[in-house]
Amino acid sequence: MKTPKRIHEMSTQERADTLRRLSDTLHFSAILARQAGDEIWKPLEELADRMLRDGPALSTGRSEVAVNVINEAMELLGRFELRHPGSRSTLH
Repeated sequence: MKTPKRIHEMSTQERADTLRRLSDTLHFSAILARQAGDEIWKPLEELADRMLRDGPALSTGRSEVAVNVINEAMELLGRFELRHPGSRSTLH
């Protein structure tokens, strides 16, 4: 198994792929949260949309900006998981 790379070690394409997969996970979690009536769906969806829209710029720009977006995504996904621990249907 390959050792995971840190975002600043990734190529532009690898960063773009990582951000796209993270956006997909956010979207999926937003759908589950919305179906459960959990208001966290909105920030999950908004960040996922922002990552899709700004993904090319995030992947080619300074890695600190991408790290901040990833941290925000992980914080939201963590909150989602805490609210829905039995869902086991997320991809993360």
